[in-house]
Parts: sequence; structure tokens; C-alpha cells
Amino acid sequence: MRDDLFARFNEMSYEPSIARLYDVTNSVGRAMASFHTQLNSLFDFMNTKAKVNGHYNANESRELLDLIERIKSTQAGLKQIGITLEIRDDYQRVLDEVTQFLGRSGGSPIPESFAGIAVVEYEPVFTSSETEIQLTDTRQRVQPKMVGEGAYAIVYSYVDPEYDKKFAIKRAKTSIDAKELQRFRQEFDILHSLNFPYVLEVYRYNEARNDYSMEFCDSTLEAFIAARNTSLPFGSRRRIALQFLYALNYLHNTKRILHRDISLGTSL
Repeated sequence: MRDDLFARFNEMSYEPSIARLYDVTNSVGRAMASFHTQLNSLFDFMNTKAKVNGHYNANESRELLDLIERIKSTQAGLKQIGITLEIRDDYQRVLDEVTQFLGRSGGSPIPESFAGIAVVEYEPVFTSSETEIQLTDTRQRVQPKMVGEGAYAIVYSYVDPEYDKKFAIKRAKTSIDAKELQRFRQEFDILHSLNFPYVLEVYRYNEARNDYSMEFCDSTLEAFIAARNTSLPFGSRRRIALQFLYALNYLHNTKRILHRDISLGTSL
């Protein structure tokens, strides 16, 4: 049964942007990425149709109902071989809601009370015992140190005792308004979607504190050059310039993002 399930999972397709959230080298991870991809596509279309005419097309109605059944049957099949497959609570609530008004013929009228679906693009929607690992919980507390401040946020640094590595925390100021906080969250969403050697890594958003963790930079470009200007060889200068240009090329041409705040204060 396990072989049959996994063989079916290995034939499932998914979007590359969703694949980054799962271990697609694992058969169950591939299935989760595929289910996530399909749900997001159908949810996006439902959000659009709710705004346009309040009617969900017949094909998509049947497709979503069939997908919900496939997810349930997959959960049941995996459970029989000792593997859990769970869906996050907000997506499960959506599935429970839409099954109340979806029909298999003639399309489905979307209720006026339908508030839209928050489509999740940068976090896993599915989890499984087949792909999870247990992390050590040290329960140690650390005291962050303030290292910088901008118009909207304060940046702190701390050393994680589990990894013996320094990380940064960027925290929104409590004085900013709702629009500025939305911009701050959008900044995280954009940075979290990037994956390039010469662009800072951003990890996780904390809703309770409105901050996010990220890779810590030891220096700005200006400070780095100032400290080594008399001894920095041409080859090193050239590599720094190329890394900078490679990063901009990735942002502009690959991700279609315009960075409008480039300066010598850019972190290394």
C-alpha cells in the first residue's frame, strides 16, 4: 500500500514557488506541494469570482470538491501505514466552509457573507510525520542588543545558543500606523520570497510582536571598505562589485522587483 501511494505521489506536479516550502525529494512532500499548489490556484480563482459576479464556475466547483475528497482519502490512506498528513487550521476552515455551497453542476453561487480567502504562499499548508524532524527545545532566553533604527523599525541582534550563531531581529515600532505596519509586513513577504546567495536571508514573522528574524550582517559596505581601503586588493574589490550587481540583476530581471534604496550603507 505504501508503494502504491508513493508511486502515485511521485507523479503529482506542483509550482516551483510552492516546492520551496516542502521536501519534494520525499514522496509525501511532493504530494503536499501538489495539494498546496492546486488549492492556491482554486482559491485565487474563487476570490476573483467573488468580486466579479459572485458565481464560482462549474468546472472549478467540481475540481475543488474532487480535490477535497483526494486530500481526505490521502490522509486516510497514509494513516493506515502510520503516517500523518495534517492541514493548517485556516485552510481547513476554508475547506469546511466551501463544501457548504459548492455544487457539482451549474456552478456554485458564492454567499454574500464570503469574506475571501487569505492565500498562503510563503508558509507550508500541509505537515506530515514523514517529513518532519524534532528540534531540540533548549528553552534558553537571550537578551537582544539594539544595533540600528529606521523610520519604521528597530533592529536587534542576538546569539542563538542552539546554533552558536548571531541572528538579527527587525521589529516594527509600536508608534507606526496601520498602513505603515502593512508596508512592514509586505517588506517581509517580499524578502522571504527571495532566494539568492547575495541577498539577505529572511526567516520567520512573529505576529504577536510584529517582527521577523533574518540573517545578521557584520558590516555595511561603507564600513567594510573604510576599514580595508589601503589593503583591499583589486580582485576583492571586483568580486564585491560583481556580487552587488548579481544581486541587483536577480531582483530586477528575475523577480521584477525595483530596489529604490541602494547606498553605501548596504549591509554585507
